Amino acid sequence: HEVLEGDIVKLAPDISGELVIAGDILEHLEEADMKDVLFSLVANFKWVIVNSPLDFQPQEHEDSWEIHRCGLNFKTFNTLDIQDYNSDGVMFNILIKGNR
Repeated sequence: HEVLEGDIVKLAPDISGELVIAGDILEHLEEADMKDVLFSLVANFKWVIVNSPLDFQPQEHEDSWEIHRCGLNFKTFNTLDIQDYNSDGVMFNILIKGNR
């Protein structure tokens, strides 16, 4: 078990394993970076869990890392091997079978 701290855009292509949990991460990236990170994680891990606000939910913050820059929903993942998806209408969790 390892928790990594750093820029996920730079880390994602070089990390791999059985399971990665991208909780409260992807919505803070620009859409192009979010897609690059997501597809790197799916390529390099056996399982990927994503937790995020449903759709774009604006969030301004004095800490630039906390600003929401993109929105995600079920359609974001429709080309991937989705194993489970749950949403309460505000947040969602999704389990994706990776390619590793």
